[in-house]
Amino acid sequence: MNDMLAAVKDEGRMDIIADLSNQLPATVIAELLGVPGSDQRQFKQWSDDIASALSGIDTGGTQEELFALL
Repeated sequence: MNDMLAAVKDEGRMDIIADLSNQLPATVIAELLGVPGSDQRQFKQWSDDIASALSGIDTGGTQEELFALL
């Protein structure tokens, strides 16, 4: 989180959604999984890609139907 705050310090302002809230969950998960700081940007990109790919899946089906899509 310190890195996120440092990144906007020179601007003197912060967009809470774009600069913090959008990135914080992936950063916390990456930290919990032991992803090195140097790889966390890539981890966030993968997370975004997976979320985007899954956004079109209709979860109204059964669990078996959902797993068949994967």
